[in-house]
Amino acid sequence: MTPPKQITDPRDTELPSAASQADGPSDAFQPAPGAVFDPDLFQDLHDFLGDAQMRASLMELADSLQAGFPDILAEPADRDQIFQHAHTLGARAGMMGFVGLRNACWQLQHACSTGTPIGPDYASTQAMAGATRAAIAVLHQRLA
Repeated sequence: MTPPKQITDPRDTELPSAASQADGPSDAFQPAPGAVFDPDLFQDLHDFLGDAQMRASLMELADSLQAGFPDILAEPADRDQIFQHAHTLGARAGMMGFVGLRNACWQLQHACSTGTPIGPDYASTQAMAGATRAAIAVLHQRLA
């Protein structure tokens, strides 16, 4: 059996990466502000799933991103539907190491659940979804 390929850190593609703090056991993981991707989370899942399933998982996430979010311009915006979409997408993205999208989705969920305006968080989530799509394209090529 061939060991799984080690995925190199995609920072050379000019995507900001999350920095984990590993100085001691009490240090909690804190992504860098504006981070798109945490290569350690991705590598852990890749080691568990292997190349083929990881490629499939990346494509499923890419398809979800392509489908987009529910329309916030609808009157009234369906906050429950937007919340559920952000929850599902954020969980999947976070598990795969896309911490920027996970965090943006969490912020959007919070706005939906508290009744605050969702426009700014929706825009941030859309921007992070675009950065995540770019990272997925790079990672998918590296797994090929």
